[in-house]
Amino acid sequence: MIWDPAVRSSLASRIERLRPDAKPRWGKMNANQMVLHCAQGIEMMMGTYPVKRRSGPLRFPPLRYLIIHVFPFPKSAPTAPELIPPVDAGDFSANVARLQKRIVELGERGPSGTYAEHPAFGRLSPDTLGVLGEKHLDHHLKQFGV
Repeated sequence: MIWDPAVRSSLASRIERLRPDAKPRWGKMNANQMVLHCAQGIEMMMGTYPVKRRSGPLRFPPLRYLIIHVFPFPKSAPTAPELIPPVDAGDFSANVARLQKRIVELGERGPSGTYAEHPAFGRLSPDTLGVLGEKHLDHHLKQFGV
């Protein structure tokens, strides 16, 4: 889970290996969009990037548990419109630095910190939030082969 320093270190190392011209194995985002999307996702967790609350079946605890803890993330799953950066998402190096900084800040805040309610899943426990954070980053890094 994302609270483990070794997991954060591994994710940071994988992010460093990502190249701006990497081609996605699935999905519509380019590598730069993905990096910014992941940074914004952490900012959303931390309550600094607002995303509109959604209602739906993902708030149902058994389904939420299966999606976060059991099943792999589906490829090309829908995401909140606020978390889809424009095709020209700015400077790749700056976005990588932003993502790396957010991962460090997340680690510093830790599982006892205060986090925003997830817009689709609702209020999550620190352990579930830690699993979701790692799983989301891992999913997107695999999307680009790192």
